Amino acid sequence: MWSKSGAPVSRALPLKVLVKTLEQAGLFDFERLSLESLPSLFRKVDAWPNGMAQTLLLEALELAETDLDFVEREAREKRRQAEIARRTPDRALPSSCVLG
Repeated sequence: MWSKSGAPVSRALPLKVLVKTLEQAGLFDFERLSLESLPSLFRKVDAWPNGMAQTLLLEALELAETDLDFVEREAREKRRQAEIARRTPDRALPSSCVLG
């Protein structure tokens, strides 16, 4: 997904990968993190999109709350489709099972 300015909104790093990356870079040690410090911290480990303002303010990122809802809905739909695919049996039968 892209912001209106053309900068990518998310690289979608899994949380475990992000935390491990921060720990390995020595940036997740004994300092209390605040929401305001996250963009800068993520930039240090190349987890913040290039060209995107280092802020969490939606207006500054040219985003609306509905943009965030869209990302969550899209992720939820992908999980649902994967679950359906996992549960759906393969309809193709081996040739040895064909009656004739």
